[in-house]
This record gives sequence, C-alpha cells and structure tokens, in this order.
Amino acid sequence: TTSSSSTPALSTATTTATTTTTSVTTTTTTGASPYVPPPPPPPVFVYSISSIDTAGGEVTIMGSGFGSSNSSVHVMIGNKTCINAIILQRNISLSCVMPQGTGMDYHVQVFVSNSTNNDTNTLFRYRPPTITHVSSVPTQGGLVSIRGSSLGHIPNLVTIYIGGLLCSNVVYNTSHTSLACTLPSGGQGRNLFLDFSVDGLTFSSSNLFSYSIPQIFNVSMTSTSGGLVYLHGSSLGSSSADILVNIAGEECEAVTVIQPNMVISCIAPSGSGVNVPVLVDVAGQQPSISPFLSYHPPVVRRARAVPYNGGWVVIDGDNLGDDTSSAIINVTVAGQKCNDITVNIPSQQI
Repeated sequence: TTSSSSTPALSTATTTATTTTTSVTTTTTTGASPYVPPPPPPPVFVYSISSIDTAGGEVTIMGSGFGSSNSSVHVMIGNKTCINAIILQRNISLSCVMPQGTGMDYHVQVFVSNSTNNDTNTLFRYRPPTITHVSSVPTQGGLVSIRGSSLGHIPNLVTIYIGGLLCSNVVYNTSHTSLACTLPSGGQGRNLFLDFSVDGLTFSSSNLFSYSIPQIFNVSMTSTSGGLVYLHGSSLGSSSADILVNIAGEECEAVTVIQPNMVISCIAPSGSGVNVPVLVDVAGQQPSISPFLSYHPPVVRRARAVPYNGGWVVIDGDNLGDDTSSAIINVTVAGQKCNDITVNIPSQQI
C-alpha cells in the first residue's frame, strides 16, 4: 500500500518594512578668542625743546610717546606749524622746522595719530638778540647802525635805548641781522649802556657804544692877559659839567656851551705865544689831534724917550705878556737889546 504524504503549502506573506534612518549631525563650533582691541598708544609727553634765532630754523624736541612714523607726527608751536617733523629716535626725540618769529612762552603740542600731549610746562622761545657792532655818531645825534643776530624782523616790536636816550625810527637793512635807528642829540661820552629789546627778548651791554670823539676845528685868539676864547668843532656835547679844557697845562675856566655840540667857550689863563697846546675832554673823550691856541701878538703904543747914554725905557701897549723871562719877552731899541726887562703892568706895560 502506497502511502501518499501531502505537504501543506505554506503561504508566506512577505512584509516590506521601510526603515527611515534620521542622521543627526552635531556641529561642534570651536570657540574663538574674544576680540581684544589693540592697546592704546603710549601717552605723549614733551620734556624739552631747543631755541633758535628769530630767523627760524630746526628745533629738537625731547619727550616720549612720539612713535616711529614721520607721517603720524604733527607739531604746533604757538599758532605756527613746525614743518617737516622727523623722528630722530623712536618715541623720544624728533625735529621740525620753525618759521621766522619773535617772542617767548609759546605752548608746544606734539600730535601722534590721535594722541597729543596735555602737559603745558614746556614752552618755546626764540633766542634773545645778540649784538656784535654798534656804530658811533656825534653828540649831535644821527643814524646808528646795529649788527648782530636774532634781532627780529618787525620794527614795531623793537625798542632801543642808548645812554638812556630812545633810538627811534627803526629800519631793517637785513631782517634778523642788521638795522638802523635814529639817536637824538643830548648824549655824550663812551662805553654807554645799550638796552635792546625785541618782543620781550632783551640784550644789554655797556661797552659797545661810544659817541664820536670830539673834534676842534678852530680856537679863537685871546689877550696875553687871558680872556674869553671860543672853540668851534663837533661832538662837543651839551653839558658844560662834562667838558674840561686845559691850555698849556692850566685850566680854562667857566666852560660854557654856546651852541650845543658845536661851540663852547672858556676863560683862558694868561700866557703868550703861538701854537699853545689845548686839551679838550668831553665826558672822557679827547680829540685825536690836539688843537692849538695863539695869543694875540704884542702891540706897542708908546715908548718913552731914554737918555742918549742909555737908561730905562718904559713901553706901553697891549699883549706885552707877564713873564719877564728872556725866552718869552725880548725887546730891542734901535737894534740894541734891552736888558733887565720888568713887567710893570701885566700885558700892558714893561
């Protein structure tokens, strides 16, 4: 008997399952350093600044915080721009060029990028004037020439006193180095005090100016008994108290100024002769060439008769002298020398 085995058919239901995979990506941000601004520039300080002549020029400024870039630096001195600023040594020194000017106590400001110094203790000044030459003028006054350096360039800012007198009408020949001013009459002497001021900057000296030395052109004649003489010349001054006149070693008294600076008079001592030396001193100054005085020549008005065999003769006249020395008075009568000369009346009778 054949056994037939029946295998039941399995119905397989295939189920397709769709699996959705969610991929989660986690982005991890690497943390950057927080923004830190650059450090502020160092503060700017000015410690010192050099001076220059009034003609202008390069100044050197010492301080700190100047940096190293020429293009970042700007300098103001007072209300003027100091141009061509150059860093000489990083942070601590620089130079710039100032224009011509005068005066002092100008504030210095150094700008570095956006910073500037706030200190006000360091001030700039131009150099004070220096005078090397002052011309002389007669005591009549006149144009005085002055040479030197740092003399300024604006006449209205200049004040000059010479021997206490104002020298006015300042005119520059060359700015900063040469000028002239007009000194009035009224002064005399040598080594007089000079005060020069330009915009508050001063110079003083007591050995640069002297008036021109006095000159005597003519001395009038006088009697051998002495008398009034007139001296004509220039630079004779205006104060009789400062004038001394000496004739042959004796004082010519009562000096009087007749025409200031040009004519003086005095009372000459008795004397005789020609080319008698005269010494004139005006406030310590004397002529380079000494003048001379001549007394009037003798005039005989009468000679009284003498005996035929000789004897005393009396002569009357003018300017007969008063010194009986034979070197001074010589008398001849009819070609013969008269001896034992005696002065009866000085200058009038022998």
